[in-house]
Amino acid sequence: MNHAPAAVLHCRIQPSRRLRVFSIFVHITALAVVVTLAWHRPWLWLLLPPIAVSHYLCSRRVRLASPASIHALRWEGTSPELEWYCRDGRIVRGQLVSALTLGGHTVVLRLRPANRRLATSALCLPADSLDPDTHRRLRVRLTVCNL
Repeated sequence: MNHAPAAVLHCRIQPSRRLRVFSIFVHITALAVVVTLAWHRPWLWLLLPPIAVSHYLCSRRVRLASPASIHALRWEGTSPELEWYCRDGRIVRGQLVSALTLGGHTVVLRLRPANRRLATSALCLPADSLDPDTHRRLRVRLTVCNL
């Protein structure tokens, strides 16, 4: 029996409810900490606008509404070379630098575009961002490829 991964893995990424709830929780926690500490250090109130901007930018990324949001991946074979499709229509070729699998719940990919040596971007894929079979096949491929 051949246990090699399929030749091409296509991943269609959907907005994740888990990631959205986690992002909201993190920003509410930051807001609560700043408000609590600002009673004794009034200059900490200046941190509220950056928290609001961070929440806005993160929520756009989580909802896949940002032009740079990745909405699909295409991975051929077992090499670290792959391509991803951005919301603004760009197709970016690059490589998978590293991957972290957190059980069956989440996969975090670090991607580097082919034409940019120092730039990387992280892509967090909770189980609800892909269909269950695709999420499983992605975890299997990462295990087989030792990335």
